[in-house]
Amino acid sequence: MTIRRRILLVLTGTLLTNVAMAHSWYPPECCAERDCVAVDCETILDKGDHLEWKGIQFHKSLERPSQDRDCHVCYNQETKLPHCVFTHQGT
Repeated sequence: MTIRRRILLVLTGTLLTNVAMAHSWYPPECCAERDCVAVDCETILDKGDHLEWKGIQFHKSLERPSQDRDCHVCYNQETKLPHCVFTHQGT
C-alpha cells in the first residue's frame, strides 16, 4: 500500500469518526439516525406556543437543549413530521 493511500485511509477514517461522534448525543426518538441536521439558530423562530423552522412547526414539548454550539432540527424529510428541535434555551 502506498503512503498516499495510507494517508487517505487515515483521513477518511478520522472524518467519519468525527461525524459520527459529533451527533452521538441525539436521542433515538429524535433522529432515527438520519433525521437531524445542524441549522443556524436564527432560522428557528419562536412563535409563542411552538417553534418554526422553514415552515415546519415544532411544539414546545419537542424542544431540547443543544449539546454543542449549533441548533438542530430533527424531522422526517419525506413527510416533514417534526421529531425534536435542539436550541440554546434561555440564551
